[in-house]
Amino acid sequence: MNFEEFVKYVSKEVILRLGEEYFCSTAKVVKNNGQKLTGLTVRRKDVCVSPTFYLEAFYDLYESGEDIEYIIDMLADGYMKYEVKEDTDFSYIQEYEIIKKDIFCKLVNSSLNEELLKDIPHINILDLSVVFYIAVDLETVGHGSILVRNENMRAWDICLETLYKEAIDNTRSRNDFRFVNIADVLGELAGLENGGTGIEGIDNVQEIPMYVYTNNVKMFGAIGLLFDDLLSEFAQRIDSNFFILPSSIHELIILPESEVKDKESLKDMVVTVNETQLEQGEVLSDSVYYFNRNDRIVYRAA
Repeated sequence: MNFEEFVKYVSKEVILRLGEEYFCSTAKVVKNNGQKLTGLTVRRKDVCVSPTFYLEAFYDLYESGEDIEYIIDMLADGYMKYEVKEDTDFSYIQEYEIIKKDIFCKLVNSSLNEELLKDIPHINILDLSVVFYIAVDLETVGHGSILVRNENMRAWDICLETLYKEAIDNTRSRNDFRFVNIADVLGELAGLENGGTGIEGIDNVQEIPMYVYTNNVKMFGAIGLLFDDLLSEFAQRIDSNFFILPSSIHELIILPESEVKDKESLKDMVVTVNETQLEQGEVLSDSVYYFNRNDRIVYRAA
């Protein structure tokens, strides 16, 4: 069956599995970088909040040979695992004084999100845009985020400058941004201690002059690009200007200028990683950036 037939079939069968007190709907959802996914929303009829499953990934399983009945069981079981059993009142989101402490910001690619940016407040920086979201952490629905839209700004009756100041303060004060040597990151992934990497011939962390810059939760950490004081402190620490590679929306790679012979090769590296290693929604930019410690400014280098 084609994708449209698959969507109709699983939507019907999931409800048959769960029972008539449940309701099912599908809708196209625009995600980061213009990615359009088909969301399957399942909920009890007396609850307005529910988990959403994006069906493209399940269709890939089907096309690869997975049994359709197993996929339907996965969706039904997944819903039961994340079912919201009590209705949740989100009206508090309309009250800026209540919600402002939970507003944060992140970076997205400007050109890839042209359509989305028409509907949300944002600030353009280089080839990127700062956008805003509300962090949700409720007992009934768990952790999540809600993108701030123009309609929220109208309800709150605030200007973009106020929103930005609140979001940037929250993002900075409630996250620990850090620069970690790439060898330590590799060692952590390999389950090693004391800076080992698990890579033959590389034991000392200083043998790899490359650093990962992100926050403690490793979520939307690329926003650290805006914190020129942290970038300046790190430049002083390594006694060098440096290039910044946007490895994803979650983290940046830092390379001291002395280690770079050809900045165009860096761009090729970024493009290759974006095309082969990242999901579409994780890509930040194909650009290479440069931090000059004298003027404390990030430039677009390539």
